[in-house]
Amino acid sequence: MSYPVDEIIKKACSFVIRIDTPLQITKDILEFLIHRRILLQTMQMHGVDAGEAILIIHCLVERDRLKHVQRALEKMNGILSVELLESRISNMVKL
Repeated sequence: MSYPVDEIIKKACSFVIRIDTPLQITKDILEFLIHRRILLQTMQMHGVDAGEAILIIHCLVERDRLKHVQRALEKMNGILSVELLESRISNMVKL
């Protein structure tokens, strides 16, 4: 459920995450998001190779926490790479 106040304060962004052992790492990422009270909008997982996947997470995060969340995700075990896409008006832009 989305609250109007959250949409005003928080910025829409996406994290494109390349992960190893997809099911376990996805569980860890979801626990991280719940613990940090990050509003998850959608999540998609695409298998790449045997044992690897790309996880795309669309969420709302406060502007001042974006880089901190990205760095925290990069430090998690099993995450191979993290790309942050931020919304600029209506399009997502890779940073």
